[in-house]
Amino acid sequence: MDRWDSSCLAGLSADPAALAVEALELLGLPDSAELSALSEDGVKTFDAALAVGQPAVLADFLSYAASRLEVLAPGQAHPQEAVASFRGLLRERLSAPDARAAEDFLDRALDLTLWAAPQEPDQDRFGPLARGYLTLVLQGRREDARALVQDALRDGTSIRTILVDVLEAAQREIGRRWQVGEITVAQEHYCTAVTQMVLADLYPYLFTGTGGARRLVAVDAPGSLHQVGLRMVVDLLEHEGWETTHVRSADAEAIVEQVAKARAAVLAISASMPGQISGVRALISAVRADPRVRGVKVLVGGRPFTVAPDLVTAVGADATATSAADAVTVCNRLVRARS
Repeated sequence: MDRWDSSCLAGLSADPAALAVEALELLGLPDSAELSALSEDGVKTFDAALAVGQPAVLADFLSYAASRLEVLAPGQAHPQEAVASFRGLLRERLSAPDARAAEDFLDRALDLTLWAAPQEPDQDRFGPLARGYLTLVLQGRREDARALVQDALRDGTSIRTILVDVLEAAQREIGRRWQVGEITVAQEHYCTAVTQMVLADLYPYLFTGTGGARRLVAVDAPGSLHQVGLRMVVDLLEHEGWETTHVRSADAEAIVEQVAKARAAVLAISASMPGQISGVRALISAVRADPRVRGVKVLVGGRPFTVAPDLVTAVGADATATSAADAVTVCNRLVRARS
């Protein structure tokens, strides 16, 4: 398997992990697992974004890295210093033409980068039920959070509202708070685990008995560590009358087989990290090449596609969605277009 996705970086003798360590050492930052992971993610994101010609993907990571660097090494290095160090490594290790191409791409991404920390959500859009749920999970009151949702259901709150306006909204805010250092990674994991429990609690309420010919297979991109978002999409589609299959396998052949077996109209693929883009593109290529599933529509989602909508075309997909509610709308539109 190739270590680099982009042709510009293919001539590097070091792999992404080794190059990330060198970049970190040049900055003189403390040796920590989190800083090493951040540096390696940066190198992999640069490679993935360069491979598909999408500087917005790299710009989004640089914005994220700025806030994480301030949390992990406050006042010790600005992300622009990290960029300068990485630029020096590119000039030193690449041929002159490849270095120029890589630097030109880096400059395009820098022009798009916002260095400010992510803003707090508009409180008018973050409703009282979502605020209550978020408060409880952040306080470690798991059972109270579950009970709050159950009480809301009994009081007539719709499944759609619970999924979109409460759980999805809360997860986005939890991610923001972790990014800027307001909560620890342990708290983030705990909150996500509680949300997964609540999703399991909702399962008996999902089925409306109005299922029809609308069938969808959903899969997380290979290497994905964030599966809650796609789970919400699948659950909302089920509630809206779709028949869904959530595939765990990362093997393209097995996924294509499942799409054919389910006679799915739509394949939904979720990618949370830029490093998964090449895997998404390979999976879609496998789908397009198999005559059994040639007519299936492909929906992609996740952060890379939110910040770089043109990436949809680059990987060969038909559409993207930015939220669970949006995914339902887009899937219905894709099915109508397929008819």
